[in-house]
Amino acid sequence: MLNCVDKEKTYNEIFCIGGPEAVENKRYYEIIGELLGTTVTVTEIPLTGYVEAHPGFAGHLCHRIYDLTKLKETGVPLPSTSLYDGMKETLQL
Repeated sequence: MLNCVDKEKTYNEIFCIGGPEAVENKRYYEIIGELLGTTVTVTEIPLTGYVEAHPGFAGHLCHRIYDLTKLKETGVPLPSTSLYDGMKETLQL
């Protein structure tokens, strides 16, 4: 964010700030388990009927892919910390 301060192309804009790789939601929780030294068990459930019964969770039933093209075009350095390393660093704070 601090790299945006002196770049006029970033003013009044909204950017995705995901890291350099995309991972499945399952892997996200597995990483948390690894960092906490515990095993994570993910139980998959059938999606048929689930979205209709729980429409508020629809956004969590898909992968989130971040496109950093818009940020790159401003000249701001792109995020380069892996998800694992970023989560590990956050946990150590």
